[in-house]
Amino acid sequence: MDIVIETDRLLVRKFTEDDAPLLYDLNLDPEVIRYTHDPLTDVEEARKVLEEVILPQYILYDHGRWAVHLRSGLEFIGWCGLKYLTETNEVDLGYRLKKNFWGNGYATEAARACIKYWIRHVESWSDCCQGFAGKPCIHKGLGEMRHGTSS
Repeated sequence: MDIVIETDRLLVRKFTEDDAPLLYDLNLDPEVIRYTHDPLTDVEEARKVLEEVILPQYILYDHGRWAVHLRSGLEFIGWCGLKYLTETNEVDLGYRLKKNFWGNGYATEAARACIKYWIRHVESWSDCCQGFAGKPCIHKGLGEMRHGTSS
């Protein structure tokens, strides 16, 4: 398990090709993909998304969408992470969790950790803010991020 981030309750790790069934199962719930409208037809399509979209981001940008597990028991609960958008030259912070894990603060916890990861891995704060659509790094529920610290 290639762990990228650890929080009090979560382990965030790099996906592998072997995670295609996890990604497929996550996307089976219409409520989970309600806003993204990107169902996967089968495990092979999930594997293709991993190979062509998710895994290359790790090599190209040292970040990407990462698998999220509960520290206790290591259960896979979804994903969270950063994705470079070439068409806009921005970095997107996204997350998707299994429905039965909603409402526990896991998405916020993982998202805060991903922002802290981003801040530690960029050359300057101005690069960070430019990367997040040229706006201050503020997101409802995440609080304001200032030079690598959170309020």
